[in-house]
Amino acid sequence: MKALLLGLGLGIIPACTLANGLADNSDHFSGFYLGGALGGLRISTDQSLVFNPKKVANVSKYNANLSESSTNPLGQITAGYGRKFHIFYIGGELIAEITNAEIKRETPNLKWNMKQKSAFGGRVKSGITLEKWLLYGLAGVETVRIGHHVDFIRGGTYNSGTMFLDAINTNKNTTVWQLGLGVDYSLNTHWVAQVEYAHNFYNNHANSNIDHRIITFNNPKGIYSSSLSGNEITVGVKYLFC
Repeated sequence: MKALLLGLGLGIIPACTLANGLADNSDHFSGFYLGGALGGLRISTDQSLVFNPKKVANVSKYNANLSESSTNPLGQITAGYGRKFHIFYIGGELIAEITNAEIKRETPNLKWNMKQKSAFGGRVKSGITLEKWLLYGLAGVETVRIGHHVDFIRGGTYNSGTMFLDAINTNKNTTVWQLGLGVDYSLNTHWVAQVEYAHNFYNNHANSNIDHRIITFNNPKGIYSSSLSGNEITVGVKYLFC
């Protein structure tokens, strides 16, 4: 561990020396940095159950949909490098977004549940500096694990007569694209405060067969589908090494 920390230190020192030689020493934002932030993630989901009219009589009785939103705590850890060119700024960072976001809803016949785990990816930032202020846009891509669970309540519409449906379970990694805006303010030589907003575009139009629990020759009876979108706002600080 000591050798690893020493190696990292020996690597950062010459890198910082080189960066300082290339950058304008009067700016407040050039250099390698580590950051952390806290905020909220608001996710919205549209889910539907669509049954096959050739296999299910009176499908309008069984087709269902859910539109729901939920706000959840969000933490971020970032590591990156940025550089100022006159008034212009460009940078890139690795990011880990830590959350356990969940949307739950129960109806007389169904239990809907969606979960988002932590995300990992990278972002680029580009903007302009105004003395101690940095205004920028950001774009990024992340990988995140999304789980969906829909349970058909026993004795309800979907577990009576000839239905007897299996619960729906999906748990997959998906891609999230981000676009957003941010404002940084230099507190001193090393510390920078920041506020960021980002919109998340989820590439996760999940589709799953709705299967009968007993009958196998008449499957699938229908399709479950889900889509997601998200908005996040965070407030944090980052430490510039050079």
